[in-house]
Amino acid sequence: MIDRCPVCNSSPLQTVHVKKGYHIGKCDSCHLFLVRNPPTKQALQELYSFDTGYHKEFETNPELQKERLSIAEKDYAIIAEQINQPSSGNLLDVGCSTGFFLRVARERGWKCKGVELSKDTASIASEKYGLEVFQGELANQQFEEGEFEVITLWDVIEHLEDPLTELKNIRHILAKEGIIVFRTPNADGLFPALSLRIANWVGQWPHATPPGHLFQFSKRSIRKLLDEGGFEIVKIIDERIPISYSFGTPSEIVRSIKWMMYSLLFVPLAVAGPWFKRGDSMVIVAKQRRYEKEPA
Repeated sequence: MIDRCPVCNSSPLQTVHVKKGYHIGKCDSCHLFLVRNPPTKQALQELYSFDTGYHKEFETNPELQKERLSIAEKDYAIIAEQINQPSSGNLLDVGCSTGFFLRVARERGWKCKGVELSKDTASIASEKYGLEVFQGELANQQFEEGEFEVITLWDVIEHLEDPLTELKNIRHILAKEGIIVFRTPNADGLFPALSLRIANWVGQWPHATPPGHLFQFSKRSIRKLLDEGGFEIVKIIDERIPISYSFGTPSEIVRSIKWMMYSLLFVPLAVAGPWFKRGDSMVIVAKQRRYEKEPA
């Protein structure tokens, strides 16, 4: 059982909720939430396969494909706002899945590469769409120092076993003036923070989704993580997770009186969160922090 925060090194951690047998711990110092009894590496690799249904619809569902490409277009617009030459250079998407974002970036003129843990989705990206995608973990890839002007991780960092080491690996291959951009859930958003207070009473905290999500970051913990990894934040954009993801479809919500009452209470908070800079999802733009002397 993990008892020390991997971001700020504080101890002990307290279990605040148990879901599917996984103990969700909280660091009171930096507000990081994490799975204290994570699955094995082999179990995680098995999780990210078509055998478990992971991203299988990305291959077979045209409507979902269209939706994901639309999201990728919006994500690319975030990057275009941050750089002087939005259609050139080298770009790496970590956890690229079947390559929706890479396809959009390639159409804009970027030289694109991807890294994807799942063999199934990586093969679709490379074989069906002709993308240069490397299957496996980032640490096992052979990229040049400073190779990429932009590195993205869309809904990925919360899945990683060791986010801090991943950021240090990213810093090595990111150009000096490059940026990293990533999206991750925000555990201090209005909905997740307030719903946690009654999570054990109702037996549910939708914001935490183990075993896929090993971490749930707050703005405080993500700042600390980036600082430890050698980065500084340029911008944080508050968003909200799709209502259907957190609460289910309308037909699923009304199947239970208890869940319908829960949804009536918390859906408005989930919707309003970004207006108060407390969305339950956030996009972070960061750059390398400058040192008088580079760290070892």
